[in-house]
Amino acid sequence: MDAATWNAAGPRARHILSLKSAAHAARVPLVFSHVSAAALWGLPILGQWHGSPVHLVVGTSTGGRSSRGIRRHCVDMTLAATAVVHGLLATSIERTLIDLAVSTPFASAVMAWDFAIEHPSPLTTKENIRGELERLAITRGRKRIETVLAFAVTNSGSPGESLSRARFLELGFPAPALQVKFRHHTGVVDRVDFDWEEFDHIGEFDGLGKYRNPRFMSGLTAEEVVIREKQREDRLRTKRSHVTRWEWADALHPERLAAILTDAGLPRRRVRA
Repeated sequence: MDAATWNAAGPRARHILSLKSAAHAARVPLVFSHVSAAALWGLPILGQWHGSPVHLVVGTSTGGRSSRGIRRHCVDMTLAATAVVHGLLATSIERTLIDLAVSTPFASAVMAWDFAIEHPSPLTTKENIRGELERLAITRGRKRIETVLAFAVTNSGSPGESLSRARFLELGFPAPALQVKFRHHTGVVDRVDFDWEEFDHIGEFDGLGKYRNPRFMSGLTAEEVVIREKQREDRLRTKRSHVTRWEWADALHPERLAAILTDAGLPRRRVRA
């Protein structure tokens, strides 16, 4: 591959290029799994794709020894549901999500699951995932899978909001209502990411895309977007006394998010280590 093509590709695209390279060099068809399947399905994960080994599922008789950047997972291939994604063979979306629930941190799994079942264009449903879980009769990591299954929702607004919601649970903060709408006396309706009505508190995950990405800026300049957001917050403060904002960098570091929410007055229970 020429250097320009590689350098122009983002981390996920580079990982997919690595999968294509592995498939091209293999003597038998490969079935990509875990974070590699997540890359093909377009699922968000915590961490970087770059540098991650290529993950495969192989038959139990083949052996799961890893080598040269390949991580092999032994499974019963007669039960392995697969799909062709981006021209490559991968574990089904349901099996991929189940594997991520067992092999990645809780917050990362929640990001992937919320994204996969989110309306209006879900990749799958909770019912389908549970059906696959029962069909495979998985016991290893079953409690963890069930926890993610119960926690995943169809109305998370973004991966950043999914990550934040997982952090609330991990850090001991109360669960908020999601995507709550408030009507101002002017008739303007504002939807917020998180609402803790009991504590008179609104929470907003502030992805910087709204200030930089033309798709979210509606033709406005960055300065105009800031003014619009200020006006929106003024309206929200007529509904709740506290409006707290945080960014990706805060959600990625739990202690920073905990400090932000605690300083804003949101109560926190002690979490068992």
